Amino acid sequence: MHAIYQLGIQEVLKQFNTIATGLESKDIASLQQKFGANALTETKQKGKWAILLAQFSDIMIIILIIAALVSFISVEHTDAYVVLAIIIGNAWMGFLQEYNAEKSIQLLKKMAPQFALVLRNNNPQKVNTDELVPGDIILLEAGDIVPADARLITTHSFKVDEASLTGESFSVEKNTGIIKEANLVPGDQHNMVFKGTHISNGSAKAMVTAIGMQTELGKIAGLLKYASQKTSLQKRLAVFSKQLAVIVIVICGVVFAEGLWRGIPAFQMFLTALSQAVAALPEALPAVITIALARGAARMVKQKALMRKLPTVETLGSVTYICTHKTGTLTQNIVTVEDIELVRGKEALLMQAMMLNNEVRFSAEGLLGDSTETALVNFSISKSHSKEAADKALPLLAKLPFDSERMRMSTLHKYGDKWILLIKGAPIKMAEILSAEYKEALPGWLEKKREFASQGLRVLFFGYKIFEEDPGKITHNIENNIDFLGIAAMIDPPRREVIAAIKACNASGIKTIIITGDQALTATAIAERLGMIEQGHKV
Repeated sequence: MHAIYQLGIQEVLKQFNTIATGLESKDIASLQQKFGANALTETKQKGKWAILLAQFSDIMIIILIIAALVSFISVEHTDAYVVLAIIIGNAWMGFLQEYNAEKSIQLLKKMAPQFALVLRNNNPQKVNTDELVPGDIILLEAGDIVPADARLITTHSFKVDEASLTGESFSVEKNTGIIKEANLVPGDQHNMVFKGTHISNGSAKAMVTAIGMQTELGKIAGLLKYASQKTSLQKRLAVFSKQLAVIVIVICGVVFAEGLWRGIPAFQMFLTALSQAVAALPEALPAVITIALARGAARMVKQKALMRKLPTVETLGSVTYICTHKTGTLTQNIVTVEDIELVRGKEALLMQAMMLNNEVRFSAEGLLGDSTETALVNFSISKSHSKEAADKALPLLAKLPFDSERMRMSTLHKYGDKWILLIKGAPIKMAEILSAEYKEALPGWLEKKREFASQGLRVLFFGYKIFEEDPGKITHNIENNIDFLGIAAMIDPPRREVIAAIKACNASGIKTIIITGDQALTATAIAERLGMIEQGHKV
């Protein structure tokens, strides 16, 4: 059976019994009953009492409870109260840690989009994302979070930031074409969008193909469900407790038997044996361990690391390798222009091109758009250029959006009493349309591009073309015989605080490893900057 991304739009619509104008409202209730809510299911959260009772399930604690009962029976009330105080104090510390951690984790989970724009009866409606069903037609635009996995039906300059799913910092251009290859990972399914990813540019119409736990994000959430496991310390304490219990019972049995053999009354001998059992148990051991772990957890909280269960502190102390994702963990997940190389005297025009040749939208929340383009705009702003001034100097007249075939974007502007075409794109594609004057210098620019690439930087070329007369409606054919403007080199930079963390890991004997889908050059450049590897290290 073919995957959704391998099917044409009409085939997909037919398979889900829907049309491009959306489902009928009268059918939604039955579909919601059939497919359930578009939400990620979680393991049932423990209540207060369940968390508290769980603190008494450890073998050593059970033995201490028995010891306390024995002390009461043998009229050793002081010992009994001491043991009970230790048990209660131990349980209370464990309860507070786990209960507070559960509350904090619930707050961290409020990250999903709440509403989606959906077509029903051919009318756009704003609905709660939980109410979406397979077959729904959703409308997406820049700034939205994708509410469910969906097959794209129409797109316009559409790009998606899939870092939350694939780890890729740079936005991915999407289209509606059929993909013939089988068994592709989500990052290669360019006619699909996935729950939890962000629309960085353009707009689209898509048909919901999977909701809730059936989405790619839901499948990842499903992997996180696992049975509770004991740490090495817990396992050793469990073994120790069992061995201690057996030894104490055997010794007490021997003492009791010897007392009977000597003629001592059975009840008196029984109380003596029980007293010895209580004396032999290390009542303070659970409390000492809990206090030590609680202090470790408190120190971790000050470092903004939340420990859900106290024994996790011991597990963390046993770490020898840390395998980490790159994007957003080691890096900032914010693409940044690191360096530029320009034609002498063209800096102002290059800054204007960075500001204007894009699909970026300015909003109250900041810049919305493709991560590469927002990086260019931010760099221009950092050089004291503004959108208002650039628009006033070069009013926009028309756009030729970026596409995967041309790998270029062009914008036409009024330029005094002339017209100017600003162009940016992939170096190879830009080299194809350079004027003869600049083709002579092209080898030098390409060498500079290779130098940037060797540092793990992503490179864009900029160019321009001036017209004495209005070119009218612009097409792809206008992109020829252009003058070179400059180069912008970008990267998702490493987090500054990570460098100190890696040094601390190295000093502690912990090896750090990057796992990433990025190119080897990019991963190597980031690893070298973070001090994870030396130059020449094999990747």
